[in-house]
Amino acid sequence: MNAWEKNVRKVTPYTPGEQPKVDDVIKLNTNECPYPPSSKVVEALENMNKDKLRLYPDPDATELVDAIAEYYNVNSNQVFVGVGSDDVIGMAFLTFFNSNKPILFPDITYSFYDVCNKQNSVRRLDIENNMRQAVATGIDEFVVFYQPVVDINTEECASCEALVRWDSKSLGFMGPGDFIPLAEYLGLITSIGDYVLEEACRQCRYWNEHGMPDFHINVNLSVVQLLQKDIVDTVAKVLKKTGVNPRNIVLEITESFAINDMDRVLNIINGIRELGPKIALDDFGTGYSSLNYIKQLPFDIIKVDKTFIDDITEDEYAQAFIKLIVELSATIGTKIVVEGVEDKSQLDILRELGVDFIQGYYYGKPEPAYEFERLNFKGRINI
Repeated sequence: MNAWEKNVRKVTPYTPGEQPKVDDVIKLNTNECPYPPSSKVVEALENMNKDKLRLYPDPDATELVDAIAEYYNVNSNQVFVGVGSDDVIGMAFLTFFNSNKPILFPDITYSFYDVCNKQNSVRRLDIENNMRQAVATGIDEFVVFYQPVVDINTEECASCEALVRWDSKSLGFMGPGDFIPLAEYLGLITSIGDYVLEEACRQCRYWNEHGMPDFHINVNLSVVQLLQKDIVDTVAKVLKKTGVNPRNIVLEITESFAINDMDRVLNIINGIRELGPKIALDDFGTGYSSLNYIKQLPFDIIKVDKTFIDDITEDEYAQAFIKLIVELSATIGTKIVVEGVEDKSQLDILRELGVDFIQGYYYGKPEPAYEFERLNFKGRINI
């Protein structure tokens, strides 16, 4: 017996999914169609030799194999048919991946699709309903965390970035990846984003008035917010309502949005800068024409995406890229913040390359305001 034949004998047969017990349910599932067969199929079935239905089907599926072989102009022994896709894919794996050495591969099956899909759908619906309720009742479940942005030379916290978290009463604490995409899809991100902007402005004013007059906070503006026609008016109202010094607020725009509509972005940037806040280009380096538009748009700060930092100790291209951006920023008068710094070796290289500020877990993860204050101000705040 060949090695592959031993493996093939271990294949677990396909297990069909659950069938609905009622007539008014349409089951959407892999390999099953919710609609009846075509009239031609019905005609073929009516004209077939019904006496054969009392017999077991041909285990070799000879007629089917021969028909497939003829259609594709191959030999019949080159055609393999199985009982469902599990059987075929599993057989293929065990045939072509055989060795005396152990091999790990996924338990190939589609039978769990309906279960997973049901679980994911229920989870998504649960998040959606709770998020709608949270937004409708005052957004008090959403909290703002702050991550330090550190001066690379003094190693003191010079500013921070405001980041939203959701402390759901029903679902528990959730990070941005668990709810932000859905909030954007549902159109709720505008309300959440406006809330984060207002809370960050209030917090910034508090710190400014208690011993940190020049401290500023970065706030992300989502693409959905930026697409609102009244985005500049919204920012103006929040600044007036909170009484914060506008020059201590930095609004971040992602690179992906900036490159899509230059004229619109330029109007937004100019409108916001007239109000006082600075503008930062976030996730720089992930687009296609970065160096071109960086000269065209009046950004005050450039935040380099963490993808350039992950392997910077060994990646000469990443080092050259950072050096180029530092030199360019010095020419056009912008500051550089490098995101995603996690260890000292990265810090040392960035310092050598002349980077202004860094952000990342090496100096601190996002924390609520009171904890951020305790960890980063070290007696500089007057309460």
